[in-house]
Amino acid sequence: ARHSYEGRRLAPSPGGRDLLEDLGDREMKNNSGIEYADIVLAVDNFEREDAATFLNSLRSPNPYIVWHGIKGCGLKMLRAAVPQIVEILGKPCEPLGHSGNSDLRKIAAWSLGKMGYDSFAEYLTDIEHNPNVLLREGLADALGMTSDPRAIPVLDRLMADEDRNVVLWGALALAKLGEASIPIIDRHLRAAKDLARAAYLSDALKKIGTAQASGILKTYLHETPFRELEGILSQ
Repeated sequence: ARHSYEGRRLAPSPGGRDLLEDLGDREMKNNSGIEYADIVLAVDNFEREDAATFLNSLRSPNPYIVWHGIKGCGLKMLRAAVPQIVEILGKPCEPLGHSGNSDLRKIAAWSLGKMGYDSFAEYLTDIEHNPNVLLREGLADALGMTSDPRAIPVLDRLMADEDRNVVLWGALALAKLGEASIPIIDRHLRAAKDLARAAYLSDALKKIGTAQASGILKTYLHETPFRELEGILSQ
């Protein structure tokens, strides 16, 4: 599962300086003149920082600078950055940080979620028909970050996706949206034709964890043809 992006320790390098030493100061510079240490400081002081700092950083060839720029755009609610952030969601990227547990797409989804449903609603029209699977997956992830019930009908459409990763992040997003998602999860779970889809949706009910969700899950596990599912959920 993707990590939550609450708090400043989400940066690929917690302290900043160790990453500079690892990769070298020369590699941290970029054509716009923004350096890694500068953008880290800008994020720490985002309320007082000029919006142009974060917007300009998105053009950097250095992914670490872009990562912090995306985070700053989310914290500062810069809707002018949304087209670029959505574009990043639709492109493959490399893991970042010492543990490799972050990347540009993860922070892009968090940033859109931070800015809210309305900030990227125009990209959700017919998203289930968009040929870019990374974009479908990334926007599903972002919808879960919004805490907005308006995301549920969009996720409902995405749950019919043929790509398992889209279904995975759609199920995780529905779990984050809580009890209001239960009818959608229940319907898709009962229609699931493969173990992976059933596992993702069952896990969503488990994560919600309310009496209603637990009751539906218990009934499904008793009736499901996927007998190995209970063992998967207990891992």
